[in-house]
Amino acid sequence: MINAFRILLSISAFLGSVYIIICMVLYGFNLVVLVISLIGFILAHYLWPTHSSSSDSCSYPCHDGLIHSMVEVPFTLLTLIIRGIFNIFKAIYTLFDN
Repeated sequence: MINAFRILLSISAFLGSVYIIICMVLYGFNLVVLVISLIGFILAHYLWPTHSSSSDSCSYPCHDGLIHSMVEVPFTLLTLIIRGIFNIFKAIYTLFDN
C-alpha cells in the first residue's frame, strides 16, 4: 500500500513538473518556475520506490515499465548536464593548476 502511494505521488510530481514546463514555454520564461519544475522532477525520482524496499507482497505492473522510465528520464538528463558542467570546470581547474 505504501509503495502504491509513493508511485502515485511520484507520478503526480512528474506530471506537475511537465505541466509547469509547458506553461513556462507557452507564457514566458521564469527562473523561479524553472527551479520549481526541476525540484519536482528530482522529487519524482526520489519518491519512486526502489526494488529492494518493496514491503508489499504484490508487484505493480508499472514498476519496471514505461511509466517508471518516463519519470526517470528528466532526472537522468539533469544529472548528466550537471556532471558535464562539473567535469568541464574540473578540466579547466587542472589545466590552470600547473
